[in-house]
Amino acid sequence: MAESGPLGIVADIGGTNARFACALRRADGKVAIAHEQKYRTADYPSFEAAYRHYAASIDMQAAHGVFALAGPVGREEVKLTNSPWVLRPAGLAERLGLESARLINDFEAIATAVGAFGPEDFRRLDGGAFELPSDGVVSIVGPGSGLGVASIHFSGGQPRVVPCEGGHVGFAPADEVDIQMLRFLLGRYPRVSAERFVSGPGLVQIHIALANLENRAIVPPEQVSLWEAAQSGQDLHAFASMERWLMLLGTVAGDIALAQGAGAVVLAGGILPRIGDKLDTGLLLSRFRAKGRFETMMHAIPVAMINHPEPGLFGAATVLAAA
Repeated sequence: MAESGPLGIVADIGGTNARFACALRRADGKVAIAHEQKYRTADYPSFEAAYRHYAASIDMQAAHGVFALAGPVGREEVKLTNSPWVLRPAGLAERLGLESARLINDFEAIATAVGAFGPEDFRRLDGGAFELPSDGVVSIVGPGSGLGVASIHFSGGQPRVVPCEGGHVGFAPADEVDIQMLRFLLGRYPRVSAERFVSGPGLVQIHIALANLENRAIVPPEQVSLWEAAQSGQDLHAFASMERWLMLLGTVAGDIALAQGAGAVVLAGGILPRIGDKLDTGLLLSRFRAKGRFETMMHAIPVAMINHPEPGLFGAATVLAAA
């Protein structure tokens, strides 16, 4: 598959949305994606149904596919962490009418994209330029329907991607409010992971926990409307919940950077770009760096977010191109 032209179909499947695209190799040899479509997973009974809908909508006969999934792969049955879809790799290519079909973790795709991006595809949170190291580790942390984590290990400029399930580490509080929120959720769940707070649905958990802490009436909000209220800045309680969410993201990202020995951190996922000018990078970075005796070291670790609109699809296309 080294020649220029279409490579196949790629997908980035999360808990809420399924994104599809055609993977292409341009005349200059670079990988690109085209004909992107996004479907709600709730609108389709299975991955195969969503794939067939997409394949019927494009003017391309695909022979190969790489599909990034929000959950661990490499099993006889692959269940998405935050979706009812179940994929069975055995016979998948035949069922889809493809010569080959490969499943990868969604953050393997994100990390692969990060390793292939240029400086223009990043925004450093404290300003200035962001460049990937030629040697060392880059941590990837991405809140969405869940909390994705991966790392890239560079040696001589060559990246090796290591996917993991780091979003499911236990939540570690950093101040008294965090402690009270953790106690509240431990009354509802047998275990509280970082993902329980630092994800799209996590904003709802924070909002409810803060209401309990402040002795306000607990009225569980709908996730999308809560995010919209927070980003508008007109609902002070929703806005305060989002500020706490940013603080917790900083804490978790800093912990992961310490655990992985990172020399740089990239924040992925679709939530941060949507926050826009309400994104308080100071809150996030202060928590990221607040690591006691290692605070000076944490100040030296650059933190950036991804500018590319579809890193998961681009990463899956990059994997397909290398096959």
